[in-house]
Amino acid sequence: MTRSAPSLGAEALRSRAIPSAAVLKPCLTALAVYGALCVSYVFGISAVVGDDHYPLSVSSEKIALGGVVTLFLAAIAGDAARPASLLSWMFVTIIVLPSLVMAGCGGFPIEFAALAVSAFVVCAAASRLRLPLCLLNGFIRADVAEFGSLALSIAVLAVLATTVGRSGFNVDLSEVYAFRASATESMSPALLYLVHACTKVMLPAALCFALHDRSVLRASFCLVTCFMFFGLSGHKAILAYPFVTGAAFVLANSRHAPLLLMGSLVTLCAVGTIDLLDYDSRGQSSAARGWIGYALLRGSLFQPTLLNYYYWDFFSTTKDFLFWSESRVTLGLVTSPLRDRLVFTIGKVYFAQPEMAANTGLIGSGFANAGVLGVSLYALLLGTSFSWLDSLRRKLPSSIICGIAATPVLTVLTGTDMPTALLTHGGLAAIFLLFALRTPRENLASIRSSTESPPRR
Repeated sequence: MTRSAPSLGAEALRSRAIPSAAVLKPCLTALAVYGALCVSYVFGISAVVGDDHYPLSVSSEKIALGGVVTLFLAAIAGDAARPASLLSWMFVTIIVLPSLVMAGCGGFPIEFAALAVSAFVVCAAASRLRLPLCLLNGFIRADVAEFGSLALSIAVLAVLATTVGRSGFNVDLSEVYAFRASATESMSPALLYLVHACTKVMLPAALCFALHDRSVLRASFCLVTCFMFFGLSGHKAILAYPFVTGAAFVLANSRHAPLLLMGSLVTLCAVGTIDLLDYDSRGQSSAARGWIGYALLRGSLFQPTLLNYYYWDFFSTTKDFLFWSESRVTLGLVTSPLRDRLVFTIGKVYFAQPEMAANTGLIGSGFANAGVLGVSLYALLLGTSFSWLDSLRRKLPSSIICGIAATPVLTVLTGTDMPTALLTHGGLAAIFLLFALRTPRENLASIRSSTESPPRR
């Protein structure tokens, strides 16, 4: 008995001294993704896309610093066992890591990358708060919610088809912007809101329920409905929403989420870079080539960071912040210092395209509204929402929570201002659905046991 205590103490010290797999896996995952992004930027994005938007200015000191920061961020994000952790990984991979890569490989200011890192730290800290945010069990069963989501989507799709007309169905990606402008003009604000709510919340929710039940027929119906919405509305991002939902569902349902995420992103970087190099070697003459590198690699990872930087650069120079003058939350009581809307101003100044709407997400819009304070406020609100999603695990499986929340979170991170995301892009609809959703009592235990990961050692 007297000899067992020292051995237990020594074992405890060794377990504290040696990092566990729960820490090592996320760190190695993030470092691998960071390295793959650096290679993709140098040999793919900058070399092929080039021009003035993606310059090449490699700094070994900044790259090394970015690697150290990446390890720190991965340790904060965790191993994706909770909804907040998995969604934090979305923040890291889409916003923070590309910012570090563009600072180290493209010569972008280190202060801009520091802003993205600081925003994530604030978000992660807020997500750790244990607030009593989920107090009710909900009042809408999962099967009722699925039927209602599909019924509403079909009804909105029918109204949209009637409004746009038969001639207004377009699947040509090269004509999508012109078609979207004409389609949006024919839609009322209420119909536009319903389109966003259906494509970003209702259909992803129905897809999650179908994936949980392993129903190929229902999942296929959701995909076809999303495609019809794309053809009638002209919003090409709708094509990506089912894949975002499915990826979040699978990752939240896996014990190896960091490794799956690493494999997916590294593969994307490799395939996208090869596709860009092949496209460039053929003289950029084939329209069928290059779309993986342009649309997926550049469009999903580097372009949101580039737009964030342009917003940061513009308002760092002018110091005339908007203070939400373009948002409905100020009720028109605050006057904007800009002649045109902000998205068109950025398109005109940095892309020489006055008609281009250069939308951005949390970093750019937060800084445009109130500088560092605005970014911190948005990060705090996002982190608090992550904490609320964690509290929903008392009644819902993590895969359902992450699958429904993934697209609205992606919109906040990359697509639009946070108040606009809540009021116009279905954010409030997602909050209501998650708050009201419950599962039948007889299925709750089986759902939890089938989706929650076993305890890690």
